[in-house]
Amino acid sequence: FRRSGAEADSRARSAEAEGADDREKLREAEVRCRDLEELVTRRLGERQGMESGHRELEQRAEDLGAQLRRASARASEQNSELTQVRERHQRLEVELTTRTTRLSDVEAELAQARVADRSADLRAELAAEARECSARQEREAALEQRVA
Repeated sequence: FRRSGAEADSRARSAEAEGADDREKLREAEVRCRDLEELVTRRLGERQGMESGHRELEQRAEDLGAQLRRASARASEQNSELTQVRERHQRLEVELTTRTTRLSDVEAELAQARVADRSADLRAELAAEARECSARQEREAALEQRVA
């Protein structure tokens, strides 16, 4: 009996020691399990944060794309306006050149007209002097005939 009691005690102590080891291993496993759960929760949070950040980046990219399209449309419109302004500038330059040429022609005509007017005035003055001279000569000739 004693022997079987001692064996039973030994087995009981051995079973108790194994149970204590198993409980310790179970506690360690529970700690590891909680650590893993925390890690998984943290990683899920990080992943959700990254997904949220990714959605924000996608939205920002869409917004920037829309801004780029609007800026491109404005630039195209401004290029069109600039082309119109350049064409108008060229037309105005041609018109200015034409008017400048016409002004030079009119000034030359005016100068010729002034010369012609002055020439006509001088001819008229000469004709008047010639008439006066002729009239004076006739008077002198008439006086000479009377005196003679």
